Amino acid sequence: MTQVKLSFQDTFLLAFEREDLPFNSFFYFESETAFDLKKIRQTFIKQVELEPQLNLICSYETGKCTYRKFSNSEIANAITTLMTDKHEETFLASHFDETSPPVKLGLMNKNGKHLLIFSFHHPLFDGHAQMNYLQDFFTIYRGEDYTPRSLSDVVHFRSYFLKTSPLWYLKQLFGLFKREKKEPILISRFFDHETTSRVMSYSLLEYDKKSIDQSVRKTKLSPTTFFSFCALRAFDRIQKERGDSQNPVVIYIPKSMRFEMKKMRAFQNLVGFIWMKFKREKITNEQALEHFRDFYKYRSGGDEIRKVLFFAGLITKFTSYQKLRFLLEKKEKKVHDCSILISSGRTPKEVVFPDEFKNAKFYARGTMYRSPGIGILVTSNENRDFVCVEYLKGAFKKESIERFCQILDEEIKSHRSDS
Repeated sequence: MTQVKLSFQDTFLLAFEREDLPFNSFFYFESETAFDLKKIRQTFIKQVELEPQLNLICSYETGKCTYRKFSNSEIANAITTLMTDKHEETFLASHFDETSPPVKLGLMNKNGKHLLIFSFHHPLFDGHAQMNYLQDFFTIYRGEDYTPRSLSDVVHFRSYFLKTSPLWYLKQLFGLFKREKKEPILISRFFDHETTSRVMSYSLLEYDKKSIDQSVRKTKLSPTTFFSFCALRAFDRIQKERGDSQNPVVIYIPKSMRFEMKKMRAFQNLVGFIWMKFKREKITNEQALEHFRDFYKYRSGGDEIRKVLFFAGLITKFTSYQKLRFLLEKKEKKVHDCSILISSGRTPKEVVFPDEFKNAKFYARGTMYRSPGIGILVTSNENRDFVCVEYLKGAFKKESIERFCQILDEEIKSHRSDS
């Protein structure tokens, strides 16, 4: 097996995993009609055979990444038929190890619906990488000509921060010295119960894309920014109903580094963590929309992201991997320092679904293992946008989630041209 170097961010993400807590994310296709399972299986096996990225193995126990070729039987074992909800929960919570490629496939019939679930090892696949995977999957599925990427491209991309990190660290350190010391403040948190359970649940909202486009034009926001703004407003409203109108709302947004590298179609995950903190009066005043638009457009993370990423890099360079895991395990037991996670982005135009997938609901899951316990994920298929409200099941009463979804739906619809 060939060892592959990881960037400090990859290592930092990988160190979060533990025996009881994997770091996976998922794409769901939900259809009224059955999928062509034979063709799907053949496509999955062929793609793993072709793509070097799908033969990488990251060990959360050692913090190392290696490359090896999987046999057809090993690839076939990564395709699982799920019979019950419990099987689904087990599938979502299963680790990726040396016996499986970093993508697994779950097949399930649930409540009369046909489900196709792609499970990704998140330290190797961010949201953009997952979309790239689907693009390639459906290219192979349709029988079109396809040229896979080489392993040298994978290694070159992942080594970007390894080569540039000294200068990057100096910039972050300079920014830290400029920070003014401030007293820690409370932030707004939304949950009914403290829970140690990591079982997730979700509610799904669906919208006509043309209607959303009208709202986007009216608000002069991008679709991504529009959904994020609506989620922020919904969170503010439900917290006011619950008696919290003072504490600021902090939204957590994953940010890929691929834009800075101009590597739009690369598989690899080089991801940053952006916190955007909003005072409550700035969420609802007359300038709220303009303020959010500017803040979102030029977000660089500010002091908080500078601090977190700097120390993440510092720790991974000067601390053993096992020590890093110990430190992160202690941090995991503390309250998360954000209010809601937002991962909003339509399916790229380059990802063309086959005809038999175009009527399926398509949504993303898998963010709540490390978040404040609730978040929204936005995807799209053809003329529909899907907003998945995902949450830790044990942290919320059913009526609390229903009310949040109702408010979020109202916020999304309130910006229509006819409203």
